[in-house]
Amino acid sequence: MTPGLLSDLAVGALFGEGVGAFFEFGYHAVWVQRPPLAASVDALDLQREPYGWNALRAAAGVTLPL
Repeated sequence: MTPGLLSDLAVGALFGEGVGAFFEFGYHAVWVQRPPLAASVDALDLQREPYGWNALRAAAGVTLPL
């Protein structure tokens, strides 16, 4: 089982005629458990380690008309 959580929030605003700005905030988390290695040799005593990843994102920008 590989559970994952993803959440994002985006906020935007327009200023004047055709000029805009945006702000984004996001968080992403993934966790992978420790499953057995089916194709490994027992004498090697190999194992897969669990993996976790957490990312926090923040972005801002300005849009201009072309």
